[in-house]
Amino acid sequence: MRNPVPVVKLVVAIGSLIKKPEELDRVIKIVDLLEKLKTEKEFKAIVEDVKKHPQGREALSLRPSIGSLDLIQLKEKPETTLGGAYGRFMVARNLSQTSFPGFKIKTDMDWIISHFYETHDLWHVVTGFDTDTPGELGLQAFYLAQTRSYLPLFVLAALFINTAIYSYEEKDRRFQAIADGWNLGKKAKKLFGCDWHLYMDMPLDEVREQFGIFLKAA
Repeated sequence: MRNPVPVVKLVVAIGSLIKKPEELDRVIKIVDLLEKLKTEKEFKAIVEDVKKHPQGREALSLRPSIGSLDLIQLKEKPETTLGGAYGRFMVARNLSQTSFPGFKIKTDMDWIISHFYETHDLWHVVTGFDTDTPGELGLQAFYLAQTRSYLPLFVLAALFINTAIYSYEEKDRRFQAIADGWNLGKKAKKLFGCDWHLYMDMPLDEVREQFGIFLKAA
């Protein structure tokens, strides 16, 4: 039987996210609580899912990390490159890699969580989804299509309720973003486990093409 305390805290955290979905710390709180609720069997299932594709197996072996990137230096790269686009994306939105928690990597599951954290904004850039609520919904749907993860389901559920209560007039844009993210994620090659250092100087359009990500014309 699961410990009821984290379950109650999870419900409270989801309620908090419904009210203010733009606050990152509320999502991080849900991640922490989900990890406390998972069993060893569930952890193993997630690791085994990553191992199903070659890139995932190699990533678990090598455990690549983007580390601490100089965003200002990246911003000086040509804007057509992944690195240049990522640097501009982060600086324009006043985002920082330090926004996500850091922790010691002891197990494969530790690395998987860390990899999701540190590559989150890169996935935003590569998939073309912004950091507003529709963009986050689109990216969460992309995650759900590509990975075995519980978090996207909880975030999507919270934002569905947020839409119904606070932003009903934006429902068309939000649901379209979810559909776009799901379809994009199902058709694209796996992004998880990619060593993004190898792509920073590559034109962003070529990166997207290599991963089978073809965005709709604006």
